[in-house]
Amino acid sequence: MSRRRNLGPRGETGRLLLKHSVDHALMSPTEIRRLVDASRAGLRSAEFSSEVGRLLLTGAITSAEFAVAQRWATLAADYSRACCGPRPPRTPQVDANGGAEADPFSELGEREAKRNKRTIAEYTGGREILRSCSPQTERVVTSVVVGGFAAVGHADLKALHAGLGSLATWWSSRRPRG
Repeated sequence: MSRRRNLGPRGETGRLLLKHSVDHALMSPTEIRRLVDASRAGLRSAEFSSEVGRLLLTGAITSAEFAVAQRWATLAADYSRACCGPRPPRTPQVDANGGAEADPFSELGEREAKRNKRTIAEYTGGREILRSCSPQTERVVTSVVVGGFAAVGHADLKALHAGLGSLATWWSSRRPRG
């Protein structure tokens, strides 16, 4: 049986490199995974825990694009809630809070109906803006921002930039000037 080889970075000759000669700027995939898990647990910045946050931290998108992506993700979640879409899985409560939805004929119910109508109109308008860019832009923005999947390649990053920029322009043009 052969002897196990020591693990670690090796030089051109195959010998182990000394600790002081290792580039500490590079992080191992395991360390990155640990940081992402720690951020989800609240131990680091919240930006680490999403794919859009990772793109911000690596410099692939700007902070303005990150803000647009956060707004789009919130809008997509609100749209799903307004359309009575399935809720994300969570831990079951032992003592359920109870309660029911607001009566649609009460003042609270009317406000909720108006809010849902505005949310649906804003979301469908945003989807139309993304579709007008290209089908790939709509797919990439949805998968990266809402789904949390990684942007693969330069074409996806370019489509993500185009989609977030179009949403930002659309939102700024809808804001009333005063």
